Amino acid sequence: MANHKAEFSRAARFAILELEKLPPGDDAAVDDIIASFLVAAGETVRVRNAEAGEEKDQVTTTTARRSSSEPARLNQQSRMGTQPRASVYLDASVVSALFDKANPERQALTQAFFRRAADFRVFISEVTVVEIEQTPDTILRNRMKQVAGPLAVLALTDDAERLANEYVRTGAVPAAYLNDALHIAISVVNGIDYLLSWNFRYIVRKRTMDIARMVNTLSGLGSTEIATPAELL
Repeated sequence: MANHKAEFSRAARFAILELEKLPPGDDAAVDDIIASFLVAAGETVRVRNAEAGEEKDQVTTTTARRSSSEPARLNQQSRMGTQPRASVYLDASVVSALFDKANPERQALTQAFFRRAADFRVFISEVTVVEIEQTPDTILRNRMKQVAGPLAVLALTDDAERLANEYVRTGAVPAAYLNDALHIAISVVNGIDYLLSWNFRYIVRKRTMDIARMVNTLSGLGSTEIATPAELL
């Protein structure tokens, strides 16, 4: 186990160094570096056959991905009292989705999650609070505040800011979207199990999750699972 951890850390360190060498916009090279890291980490990687234009799964057996049924098992075990409730962090996109009639499917999935919120320990952060306060629509803002009001609020600490800046430096999240990096960092430094978001641009995004995992490994931190509310139903 110790040897695997050392190999894992070396792979993450090498990947970060390679990412730092890349010029901006070299997406193909970023994907190649991430794929190499994931193979070293024992993940399932999509490998493209350039000539055939096909993809196949390349699987290593060092570690296994969490199965897609884990959230369902976790919820069932939580309700049965067989293990502590999982911790869940919400960004503002989840709270606002409760009232998003323009996207009824997303609204319904979010409402379904909130009906089961008692199965989890639910948190927001000072960043979430600020984002809610900055919502321009007064009626929507007040509704979001009513939902967020009873939830536990995690502080924006120096450790979280440093980690978020590292996510930005390594290309997990663009500098212009620092709040997105802060959501991830706050979740990680507090040991949160799941970060829920409907932000597919820079949070619920494979590249973001993979690079954040590298950074977390080099920082001696665990990683928070990033998902949408639908994935915990």
